Amino acid sequence: MKIVASAPARISFLGGGSDLASFSDIYGGVVMSMAINLRSHVEVMTGDDMWNEYNVFPQSVKPDLCYAIRDVYGINSMHHSVVKSKFDGVIGAGLGSSGAFSVALVAALEKLNDRGIDHFGIAEKAYKIELGIHTTGRQDHYAASYGGSNLFTFGKKNHSVPLNKKWVDLIYPYMFLVYLGKREKRDSILSPLDKELLKTMQKLIPKAIEYLGEGNVMEFIKSVALCWEIKRELNTSTDKINKIYERGLKNGALGGKLLGSGGGGYFLFFVEPSKRKEFVEKMGIEIVDFSPSWDGVEARIV
Repeated sequence: MKIVASAPARISFLGGGSDLASFSDIYGGVVMSMAINLRSHVEVMTGDDMWNEYNVFPQSVKPDLCYAIRDVYGINSMHHSVVKSKFDGVIGAGLGSSGAFSVALVAALEKLNDRGIDHFGIAEKAYKIELGIHTTGRQDHYAASYGGSNLFTFGKKNHSVPLNKKWVDLIYPYMFLVYLGKREKRDSILSPLDKELLKTMQKLIPKAIEYLGEGNVMEFIKSVALCWEIKRELNTSTDKINKIYERGLKNGALGGKLLGSGGGGYFLFFVEPSKRKEFVEKMGIEIVDFSPSWDGVEARIV
């Protein structure tokens, strides 16, 4: 049998970091994010379809997570299954590629066991398995499983509230995604100060969503930029990133934020649609082509 599955990466607008269990289990986490069409792709082969095949992982990716997931399903050996995977973007650069891979592989193995797509169940299972490998939050797995744009709340109970597609249609034309280079490894342990900063960030989220509901794109962008200014105090930025951000503001950007835990990777700028060409020319940077993904995890037998 051969099963193919895929799951989207995501852009996190507000609340990133509050999905870590060390914060959300105590204070409750809130994250606003949007799935994008840069996807993690997985092929799982068993039986006759696996012969003369071999495991394939993107360069620099350790297979530990794949093996841990297959262990849970009792097929972790070359005699039971072969897994091939790839990602449409750069691995480990702030888009939640690891969570997308986990979700895609779990969905494929659920399909192997003749079970359907349970978005909540797949997200939780993928998260808990990955948590056994390294510290991670929940937002990547939920965004990859559900797709679309959502407000996720994490804590004693985890919820997903889909956001109005019209809101995404409003802000997407302003969005520029750029890759700033390899990300430095960052500590995911939150200090008392980190937790206070996350609390401050979370207080901005209800008003930011209210701005979108009113069609006030500029105020929403200001809220995202303000959250990034606060998050920079979590030691997520570098001198290089700060200089690029300041240059972006001087050249017409309305705001922006680094994606992921910090130190490099992908950066999101917001620019007036009428000034897109001028911004690119002045900045001399390569833009990453992406679009919102309304499809969450998918898995099918081929």
